[in-house]
Amino acid sequence: MAIRKGLILLILASTSVVSCSGVRVGWLVWNGNRHFAEGSYQEAQLVYLEALELGKYGEWVHYNLGNVYYALGERKAALEEWEKAIGVDDSRLRFNVLFNKGVLALEEGNFHEAEKLFIQVLELDSTNYSAKVNLEYASMKLSSLQAQTSKLQSSPQPNKLDDEGERLLHYIRQKENNRWIASDKLVVEESAEDW
Repeated sequence: MAIRKGLILLILASTSVVSCSGVRVGWLVWNGNRHFAEGSYQEAQLVYLEALELGKYGEWVHYNLGNVYYALGERKAALEEWEKAIGVDDSRLRFNVLFNKGVLALEEGNFHEAEKLFIQVLELDSTNYSAKVNLEYASMKLSSLQAQTSKLQSSPQPNKLDDEGERLLHYIRQKENNRWIASDKLVVEESAEDW
């Protein structure tokens, strides 16, 4: 019985230290996360917006709201929300925001930006396997694009056709056109052998 009273006193003491709005925001974020996990993105969005109105833990709420917008396909809105969340000193939140922005850059084909973002992610946690894989992928795609660009720049440009070549192409087009017109006029008679 003494343990329960001690536990109840601890709970009462901890809730009196934390403001009511902080507890409410925590509950709203938990509820929004539950909706998000269930795929109920609209409900999660409404809950996160309600949590933002309370003014506590805004960076985490912006991060979660950005995830909702990303899941809804609203990439620009997601990026705006993630930008609002990144200015905080919480390294875990910064890691998550940079990682998500890197994934978004990969999906948009912006491999240079993705490479830069995943380097920043690995500076925060050098052991993260997913970040390493994404960095390697972005670097490979960037190298491939650079090789293609240099190959295109070094390849000889086709020469413009001279007058003789133009006349030859004109003649071929006329013959092709005549062939198609002639085949349209061709009448095929049915014979008993076709049956």
